[in-house]
Amino acid sequence: MTSPRPIVALVALLLLLFNGGAVAQGLPSLGGAASAPPAATATPQDAAADSQAQVDSLQAELDEARVDYARLGKATAPAAALPAEVVERDYLLGELMAALERHLDIIARLPEALRRVADQEEKTRAWTANPTPPPVSILAVDHQRDLLEDTRARLKAATQREGFRDQQIAGEEKRLKANEILVRQQGERIDAAQTDADKTRETWLRDVARLRSRSAAASMAEAKAAKSIDHAEIAELRALAQVQELQLAEMRRNEHFTEAELNAVLADLDRQIAPLQTRLIRQQSVSTQSHRQFDQAQRALAAFKAANPAIPAKGSVMEQRLKKLEREVALRRLQVDTDDLADDTLRRMIEARGWERAGWQFRWYLFNGKDDRDKLREAEANLALTVQKLENWQHYLRDELARTTPFGGDDSTPLAAAQSRADAQDNAALRDASRQRAVILRDAVKLVDALLHTFRSWEQDLQVRDGEKPLSSVAREGWSSVVHTVRMVWDFELFSAEDSMEVDGRRITAVRSVTIGKSLGVILLVVLGAILSRRLLNMLGAIAVSQFRLPKDHANTLVRWLHIVIVTMLFIVALYVANIPLTVFAFLGGALAIGVGFGTQVILKNFISGIILLFERPLRVGDIVEVGAVSGTVTHINIRSSTVRTSDGIEILVPNSTFIENNVTNWTYSNAKVRRSVAVGTDYASPPEKVAEVLMTIARKHPSVLEDPPPCVLLDNFGADSINFILRYWIDYASGADSSKIASEIRFMMASDLAKAGISLPYPQRVVHLHRLPDEPVPVPVPAPAPAPAPEKPSVPALAKQKEPVSAPEAG
Repeated sequence: MTSPRPIVALVALLLLLFNGGAVAQGLPSLGGAASAPPAATATPQDAAADSQAQVDSLQAELDEARVDYARLGKATAPAAALPAEVVERDYLLGELMAALERHLDIIARLPEALRRVADQEEKTRAWTANPTPPPVSILAVDHQRDLLEDTRARLKAATQREGFRDQQIAGEEKRLKANEILVRQQGERIDAAQTDADKTRETWLRDVARLRSRSAAASMAEAKAAKSIDHAEIAELRALAQVQELQLAEMRRNEHFTEAELNAVLADLDRQIAPLQTRLIRQQSVSTQSHRQFDQAQRALAAFKAANPAIPAKGSVMEQRLKKLEREVALRRLQVDTDDLADDTLRRMIEARGWERAGWQFRWYLFNGKDDRDKLREAEANLALTVQKLENWQHYLRDELARTTPFGGDDSTPLAAAQSRADAQDNAALRDASRQRAVILRDAVKLVDALLHTFRSWEQDLQVRDGEKPLSSVAREGWSSVVHTVRMVWDFELFSAEDSMEVDGRRITAVRSVTIGKSLGVILLVVLGAILSRRLLNMLGAIAVSQFRLPKDHANTLVRWLHIVIVTMLFIVALYVANIPLTVFAFLGGALAIGVGFGTQVILKNFISGIILLFERPLRVGDIVEVGAVSGTVTHINIRSSTVRTSDGIEILVPNSTFIENNVTNWTYSNAKVRRSVAVGTDYASPPEKVAEVLMTIARKHPSVLEDPPPCVLLDNFGADSINFILRYWIDYASGADSSKIASEIRFMMASDLAKAGISLPYPQRVVHLHRLPDEPVPVPVPAPAPAPAPEKPSVPALAKQKEPVSAPEAG
C-alpha cells in the first residue's frame, strides 16, 4: 500500500499546479499581494505543510463567513443599502460558504483519487499477456467489451467535465477581475465623498464588491481543485481502459462460442419474452374493454345532443351534464390511446426480442461456420438494418415520452384544491392514464437502449474480425466482393410485369421480375441465334440455287424473310427461357400508341408495303423498273426499302410504299423482251423502198436484235425537210441487253449504210420567195467581191458590215 506521506506531497503539488495564485485570492484579505509561487526544491514535508496550511486557511475563511452570515441575518439592513443589494449580499455569503465547503471536500477526496490513480497505473504496468491464454467464452468477451465501453464512456464524461471546469475558471476569473476593479474604484469614491451619507453609501457598495470578489475567488479556487479531481479521474480511467483493451485483445485470441452457450442465451431470451407475451394477452383484453367503454361514452354523448339540440344555458344542470359527458369521452379516448400504445409497444418489444434471438443464432453460425464472405456481408446488412429500425423506434418513443405529461397537474397544487370533486376525479383518472403511458414508454426505451447497445457491439465485433484476417482471406474476400457486386448488378430489377396463367381451371396472376441479367441473356441469345441462322440460311440458299436451279433473286428474298421469321421466333423463345413474360411489352401499347400512329407511320407503311411486295410480287430482284424519275434494275428488296441500280451505276434506295402508291413501269414484269425504236429522216430524192430495205438489213445484222418478233420499218411521216422512217426492233433484257447502247449502235450503222447506198440524210432547208409590192422600190443585188487567194479570218467589225443589208437607190 502507498504510504500517506508521498500522497500528501502529491496533493500539495497538484493544488499548487492547478490553483496558482487563486487560493490566496480566495482568502479573506483581498487587498494584499498575491502569494509567492512555491520553491522549486520543495520537499514532501514542505508540500504537506503547505497543504495543511491551505486547509486551515479555507476552514478559517469558512468559519468567518458563517459568523458573518449568522450576524447579518439577525441585524437590520443598513440605511444606505437597497433591498436588492441586501438580497445579493445574503446570496453571495451563501455562495461563498458553499464554494468553501466544496473546496474542503475536494481537498479531502483528492488523496484517495491520487491513490486510485497510482494503484491503477501500477496494475497497468504490472499486467502481462499470457502467451497461451485459456479458452474464453464469447459471453465473457462480451462482458469484457461492455466493461471497456463503460470505461470509455466514463472517460469521455470526465474529459467533458474537465472542459467545463476550464470554462468555469475562465468565467470566475473574469468576474474576479471586474470586481477587483470595482473595489478600487469604490475606494476612490469613498475618498472623494463629501458627506457622511455619501461615504456610508460608497462604503456599503465597496463591501458588496469585496464580497463578490471573495465569492468569485472561492468559486475559481474550488473549480481548479475540482479540475484536479477530474484530471486524476481521467488518468485513472485511461490506465484502466488501457489494461482492459489488452485483456480484451488477449481474450479474443482464444474465444469460443459453443452450442450449449447459444442454447443458454436463447433460453434466457425466451424467459424474457414469456412475460411480455403474458402482458400482451392481458393488454389485449384491456384494450377491448377500453374500446367498448369509449364507444358507450360516444353513444351517450351523441344521444344527449340529439335529445337536447339547443345550446344549454350557462351554469345550468344541462350544461354540467354535457361537460361531464364530454369529459367522459375525452377520458375514454385517452385510455383507448394509452391501451393501443401499450398493445403496439408490447408487440414491438416482442418483435425486438425476436430480432435479438435471430441475431444470436446468426452470430453463432458466423462464429462456428466457414469463412463465408456472403454470409458476413448479409449479417452486416441485417445488423445495420436492425440498428436503423431500433434508432427510428427510439426517436419515436423519446418524442412520445417527452409529450406525455400528467393531465390536470398535481393534487397538492392550489388549482387542484379549487376544483370540484367531479373534476378532481376526472383529472386523477387522466393523470393515472398519463402515468401508465409514461411507464410503458420508459420500459420500451429501456429495452431499445439495451438492444441498440448489443447490436452496435456486434457491429464493432464484425468490423474487428474483418480487420484481423490474413492477406489470403482479404484477397478471397476482395474477389468475393467483386463477384457479389457483379451479381447485384446482374440481378438488378429494371421493372416487373404481371403474367397470368391457368392452373387447375383457375387463372393465377404472378409477378415476374425483369432484371439486367435476364435482359442481357435475351439479347445475347437473340444475337448469337441471328448470326448462326443467317449463316445457315445463306448456305441453304446457295444449295437451292446450285442444286435446285432456284433463281438467285427468289432465293435471296426467301432467305431474307425466313431470317426475319426465325429471329422473331428466337426472340420469343429467349423470353420464355429467361422467364420474362410477353406482357412486359404491354405498356408499349399505351406508351407508344401516339408514336406508332404518328412518329412511326412511315416506317409501318413501308414495312407493310414490303410485305405486299413479297406476296404480290409486282417486281422482283433483277427487274428493270421505272418509277417517277428513277429508272434502273432492282437489286434488293428489303423490309423498309428496295434498291434500284441505274444505268450510271448509282444505287438508289426507294421506299417500298413508293412502288405501291405510284405508277410503276416494270419492263420485265412478265416478259424480258422489250420493243424499242429508232427514228431517221432521209432526203426526198431517196426512194422509200430502198431506205426501208437498208434499215431492215441493219436490224437483221445487229446481234442483240431479236429475230422473233421480227423487226419492221414504218414510214412515219413526210416532214418539211425529210421523209421520216421508224425502225422497230425487239431486245431481250434477260440476256443483259442495254437499250441505249443498242440504239446508238443502230444509229451508227444507219449513217454508214445509208451513205454507202447513196441515201443522204437531209438537213433543214428554207426556200424564200420575194414578192414586189406596187409602191416599193425594186432592190438591186450587189455582187459579192471575188475571193482572195489566201483568205484571212474576218474581224468582228468586218462581219458586222457583211451582215448589213444593201438598200436600193432611191427613186428620182
